[in-house]
This record gives sequence, structure tokens and C-alpha cells, in this order.
Amino acid sequence: NYFLKGTLDCGRFYVHCLFIQKQQGHVLMMAVSGVSGTPSKDVSFSPISGNVTSYCLLSTISFCYSYKRKKKMLCRICESVADRTPSKTNLTGIPRKIRDSCADIYNIVQKWDKLNVDGTVLLNRIATAKLKSLETSESGGEAEDVNIRAEKLSELCSMLLDVWTEMECQVAKASAIVENLAATAELHSRRISSASGDTEDILFLTWPVDRFYEVARQVVATYAKELGVKKCLVEEVATVADSKTLSFYVAAWSYQAYVDDDCRLSLEALVHEVGLK
Repeated sequence: NYFLKGTLDCGRFYVHCLFIQKQQGHVLMMAVSGVSGTPSKDVSFSPISGNVTSYCLLSTISFCYSYKRKKKMLCRICESVADRTPSKTNLTGIPRKIRDSCADIYNIVQKWDKLNVDGTVLLNRIATAKLKSLETSESGGEAEDVNIRAEKLSELCSMLLDVWTEMECQVAKASAIVENLAATAELHSRRISSASGDTEDILFLTWPVDRFYEVARQVVATYAKELGVKKCLVEEVATVADSKTLSFYVAAWSYQAYVDDDCRLSLEALVHEVGLK
């Protein structure tokens, strides 16, 4: 047996092959190592010469046809997506409204995350201050020290309430954006029905307009639920006198049980779909 490397000239491109032949000239195996626009440095042969059976020729033709067909199909898909995707800088009308809404929701979540970190720090300080205040009271400390600690604790609780109030404002802004998206989706749906199919439902990559509204609504609803949990923590933390309960409150605020991976993934998909990431 011996090996023969070469390049098949297929017109507009070259198929680099490796033939494994027997001494009698019958092909045992043919492997295609790649396709390019230039011939390889090895010996080139066109048309195929020697005692190469029709199996080799048919295999090569089959590969070339499959390669060209897949390449054309991929080009059509890419061109279709490119034609359908609006420009990032010259958006107007409904596409501009959708992209801006997605960007606003994403920025609101970033502000929420910062506020959540601030609230976690404050809750830790509140827990530490309460435990020290309890220790001072149990050990019979001076009334002045107790009052100072109580004032500091009240100040920390007030700061935590301010953080929660800002979170409430962010959720209210996001809810208003979702309402606008609902109106935008309804307007686009009416345009499609009145245009007799001339208006396309997919304005960006793969999502119809209704999908943007649904995903945004689910994301904002998740943060609204989490806001309710944090409200309970803000209201109860000042009256808790148990170290384990305080630790639980800190963990509940920090880890945000309602804001799970599905919510985060939906938010990322929202901004990826409109080309913001």
C-alpha cells in the first residue's frame, strides 16, 4: 500500500485529498483534508489521473456538492439575518422603542444590584449593632451607651429604608416600561393585520415583538416579588433580638431567592436579541 496526496481542481475551489491505494491501483480509502481557494504545495492533478476508481471520483463530487450547498445555505441564513436586523445607530419607530426599552430595563437591574449590595452592608451593620446593644443591656451597661447604640441603630434602619425606597422606584420605572412595551406590541400587531402580511413580525434576530413584552414582564415581575420580600425584612429587622434570625435576614436580602438564574438569563437574552451585547 502507498499514500498519494494531492489537490483536486474543482473550478472555483480546490479539494485537498489523501488517497490510500493498493499496489494494483484500487482505492482503499479517500480522506478529504480540507477545502480552500488555492491549491496545496503537493502535487496537483486535474483531471484525476491514474488507476483511480470511480468510487474516488463520486466521493469527491459528492463532497464538493455537499460543501457548496451548505455554504450557500449558510450565506442565505446570514444574509437573511443581516437584512432583517435594523442598524444599531439609525433605528426609528418601533425597533428604536423596543431597543431603548430593553436597554432601560437592563440599566435598572444594574442599579438594583448596586442597591442590593448597599442593603447587604447595612443589614450586616444593623445585625452587629443590635447584638452589641443586647450585650450591653444584659451586662447592665450605662444608660448613655445604650442610648447611643439605639440612635446609631435607628440611623442604620433609616438608611436601609432609603435603599428599599430607591429599589421601589426602580421597579416602578421598569413596570412603566413594560406597559409601554405592551402598547408597542399591540400597535405592531395591528400594523401586521392591516398590512395583509407585508409587515414582518421579527424586527431583530429571532424574536417576534410580543416576545420582548413577555420576557420583560416576567423579569420585572420577579423583581417586584423580591421587593416585597425586602419590605418585610426592612420592617422586621429593627425588632429582631435573635442572632440566628438576624443572620437569616442578611442572607435572605443578599441572595434574593426570587431572582434566579432563569431571570438573569432572560435579561441577558433580552439585550442580546436587540444587539446591545
